[in-house]
Amino acid sequence: MNPFGDSPKASASDGITADDWKSIASGVGGGDDDGFLNPESNLPSNRSLKTSDWSRERSAQQLELEDTHDGDGPGCCGKIMERLVMGLHVINVGCGFASMVYGSLLVSKFERPAMAAAMFCLILGVVHQATSLAGIVSYFARSCSRFGLRISAFVGPYVAFIYLTIIVTFIADEGGFLKYLEDNHEVMYLSPNVAENAGRLMPMAYTFLSILGVLEAFRFSVMRKLHDRLLSLDHADDLKPKPSWYEKSKNQEKGNEVLTEALLEGGGGGDEAASAKSGSVLKESTGTPN
Repeated sequence: MNPFGDSPKASASDGITADDWKSIASGVGGGDDDGFLNPESNLPSNRSLKTSDWSRERSAQQLELEDTHDGDGPGCCGKIMERLVMGLHVINVGCGFASMVYGSLLVSKFERPAMAAAMFCLILGVVHQATSLAGIVSYFARSCSRFGLRISAFVGPYVAFIYLTIIVTFIADEGGFLKYLEDNHEVMYLSPNVAENAGRLMPMAYTFLSILGVLEAFRFSVMRKLHDRLLSLDHADDLKPKPSWYEKSKNQEKGNEVLTEALLEGGGGGDEAASAKSGSVLKESTGTPN
């Protein structure tokens, strides 16, 4: 009598029979109906794939099984925040350009300009213009690992702190700010009654700056997550097999580069060797035997 009991035996109730395991091991049937390609299968779709293409396809399917494409995507609220933050980038580009132009006019058109206002407009305009453009370009372009998104993310808290400082300063000394506008209205292209008009618009200015400050604060987390997700998608796209015309074009370009380098070096023997080498590359691209 066996003290450990009898070993469990496979039965039909387990859902997988011995024939199923044999078919999976041999690559004939069983493993191709669910959309996952078996490298040893005899299906025409598998025979048409090269070894490198199969490796990329298998890696891409593994990434799909791990929900790399869809599982890490933002939800409804996350998508709304992304749209708002990307819209903030467009606003910052426009405001940054306007601030740079206005600051340049204040400095260049008057002998005794309002330097405080001019420098503030120039510095804030450059920061908005550079960082927001970097974020927009990196959102659409894959170059440099989308580094512009990280730059835009880390600038967000800095700009939010600036807006908070402006709000606190205006609340603490609103009269001083209005007096500064009244004293320098001639060198700031402002009307004589600017202090009175600005006093009525201060509540609107507080609201506008508060909204921008909140969006800039969320900009850090939103852009960081967007950067990580886009990099993951870029990496997954590189693993996908390229179509046959793409591989042929790349081999054709490689053969042309080899031939051009040989012609630039000169020499009869070098030309013959280069022609033979480029010919072999072209044969590989078209599938013609040597």
